[in-house]
Order: sequence, then C-alpha cells, then structure tokens
Amino acid sequence: MKIQKTDKSDIKFESFPQNLQFEFNDNVYQVEFSEPDEIRMSIYIRELKVFKNKKLFKSGTVSDCSYLELHSPNKQFLALPTRNGLEIIDLENDKSIEVDSFFMLGNQFDLKNEFCLINGQNDSQLIDLKSFKVIFRYKNLENYISQARFGFDNKVWTIENWGQKMRIEHLDPQSLQTTYSVIETPFDFFKIDGTKYETLIRSNKHCIWLMQGGGMRFPSYLNKWEFVKTTDRIIYNSTIPKTEVKFNKNYNVDSCQADFEYIELLNSQEKQSEKVLEKEGIWEKLKRLIK
Repeated sequence: MKIQKTDKSDIKFESFPQNLQFEFNDNVYQVEFSEPDEIRMSIYIRELKVFKNKKLFKSGTVSDCSYLELHSPNKQFLALPTRNGLEIIDLENDKSIEVDSFFMLGNQFDLKNEFCLINGQNDSQLIDLKSFKVIFRYKNLENYISQARFGFDNKVWTIENWGQKMRIEHLDPQSLQTTYSVIETPFDFFKIDGTKYETLIRSNKHCIWLMQGGGMRFPSYLNKWEFVKTTDRIIYNSTIPKTEVKFNKNYNVDSCQADFEYIELLNSQEKQSEKVLEKEGIWEKLKRLIK
C-alpha cells in the first residue's frame, strides 16, 4: 500500500446531500434536509423530508452525520439517518432495516450494490443488502473514530493501531476472510516527533486549536488517519501539530495549534505483504458479531 501526500486544493470533496432528487423504477424521489441545529454542545440534528412523486414518503427529526451516501449506485437502496443510526430502504419492494450506531458518522455503499457499511464513533457494521442482516461488526473502544471504508478491491478497509505502526484490515464481504497491509502513522509520515505530544494526548482534554476554520478538537485525533468522503480517490486526513505544546492561561490547559494534512492511498502495483489470518480471522469474526 503506497501513501502519497496530496494538497487540499486538489481534492474533490463530496458535500452533504442536503437536497437531492433521483429516479428509480419510474418514481421520482426528493430528499430534503434542513440546516443542522445544535441541541447541545457538538450534538446536531436535522429535519428530514422525503417525497415520492411529490407526495410525502418519510419525515422526522434525525441526527446530523458527518457524511452520507443517500442511495446505492443503482439507486435501489435509500439510506436515511435516524435518531440513533441509519435506516436502509429497498425501493424495489419497500423492505427496510434500521441499525443503531452510537454517534453515527456516516455510511458507504459498495460499487456492486450488495453491501452497505455504517460507521459509528468506535464501531462499524456491514449490512448485506440481500438478506438485510448485519453480517459483520467491528468494535474497538481504543479507536476514537472508526475509519472503515470500501477500498479499490471492494473490500472493507479498517485502519487500526499495530505496535509502532498502523495496519489496514481488508475484509472480504463475501467470505469474511481478512488480510492486512501495514502503513505509516501520521506522525511518522509527516516527520512529527510524537514524544512532544504524548502528555497532551494522554490528558484527553479539549485543547487542540485548529488554525483554519477555528474551533478545538480533542487530542485523541492526533496521530490518527481520518475518513474523507471524496469521489474517485481514497483520501484520509490527519490533525497535525504545527506548534509546540504551551500552557493556555485562558483555558487552564496545555495546548497546541494544529492543521489538517491530507494523503491519498494508491493502489500500488507492487506485490503487497499481506497475511491471511484463517483461524484467527474466524475467531475475530465471531467475537465481533456478538459484541
């Protein structure tokens, strides 16, 4: 797996689909979201309305997720956020499934219209669109943000810590067999001395000041790769420190300033050193399904 730095200006970001119209089986669907409304600190909701041939089809108050794929590539499956997760509706026969997810971040359909992936704050769930069942669940409380996505090979990629490096778990949604690719951490890739920020990260206080756009973040975001919703390319970003750690008198915390840096994962033609974990893979699969 090859990592390449990329500039934000070269990335085509996918915006939240606040107002979208599409057709399926000669029916016209219109999906409308209101602007997000903050009901308490950093918790947002939206009002949702879905029209089918100009008649109200669905409505309600839903959570505001970071990113959303409203429909599958063939437009057969409609994905709508709920208060506690995501509802997927088969527009062919009106079947649906609702999946709860703690602090849902977003979802992604695979290119073959067979699966939908739901990311929560520290778990990911894979839905089989034929059976409408959760066939795999990844849960790791040490991962502050789950970063699963479909990769070049239509497998589910999940980034996780692996000693002094990180690795990408490649899950085949058909066989549920797993392979791995080792990648660099953000600090290693961007040549950041992590020892300077170890105490800050362990403090887990709201103390990272963003240089662009303003606002603060928790230090848990440092040295993590984060999902970026884009078209055609596989992009991640990371919160990278830009200043030394200093005591902030106004907020009575040690803090630093940081900014986002972006990388692209390239489908290297070189043979990758991936190891198939057969027995362990099956055991992990069973453990994650029952969590």
